[in-house]
Amino acid sequence: MLFGEIVEPSTRALIDEDFDEYPEVTESSPEWQGAREVPNEINTLVFIETDKVKKLFHSCVLQERKAVARIKNGGVEISDIGNRKYVVTFSEKRDLTYGQITESLKDWIKTAKNVYTITSDSISNYQNINLPEKPFSLIRVLTNDTTNSFGYERLESPNLISGFGASVLTYCIHLGIKCTLFITYVDTSPLDSVNMGPLIGLLERIEIPITHNELKITTSASNLYM
Repeated sequence: MLFGEIVEPSTRALIDEDFDEYPEVTESSPEWQGAREVPNEINTLVFIETDKVKKLFHSCVLQERKAVARIKNGGVEISDIGNRKYVVTFSEKRDLTYGQITESLKDWIKTAKNVYTITSDSISNYQNINLPEKPFSLIRVLTNDTTNSFGYERLESPNLISGFGASVLTYCIHLGIKCTLFITYVDTSPLDSVNMGPLIGLLERIEIPITHNELKITTSASNLYM
C-alpha cells in the first residue's frame, strides 16, 4: 500500500463542493405594462439599442410619444410611430436575458412585415484592412433578406455583432423570418448631424418618418482631453 500519494481526478465536473460557487438559475417572467395584445397588422418593426441610436430616435422620431407597451423587467418599450410602424427601444437595465426578451416579443416579430434592428459601435472597433482611413461614420449590414440590403455593404469578418439586435436577427433566421440588422460605426465625439448623417439617411431608406430637429451637442465640462 502506498502512503502519501495524491491522486487527482481526471475531471472536476462532478465534484459536489464546486456547485456551491454558482447561484441557482431562476426563471423570470416578463412583466408587461400597457397594451399587451399585438396589433393585427404591423408594417415595420424596428429594434434599436445603444445610447447614440436611441438619442437620435428620441430627438427625430419618438419625440414626446408615450410607449404603448413595456416589459418592465426587460428594459423594453414599444412605441407606435404611425402607419402601422413600431419602434422597440432596449435598455441594459434589465433582469431578463436577450433570449428571454426576444422570446417575449415573438408575436410582434411574427406579425411584422418588415423587421429591422439598428445598433452602433465605435468606428475605432471597425476592422477593414482595405480601408486606409476611417471616416467619421459608416453603416454595415447583416441580413437574411437576399432581395434588398438597401445599398449597404455586408459586415465583413472579423467584425462581430452582439447584443439585443443580434439576438433578434438570430431568432428571425431560425424561424425563417426576413430581418435586417444595421450597425452604424461612429466616432466618439458628441452626437451631431455630421457623425449621425448616415444614420439619418438610413431611416429615410427604410421609410421611418423623421423630424429634422437640431441635434444638441454636449460639450465637455473640462478642458482635459484623454
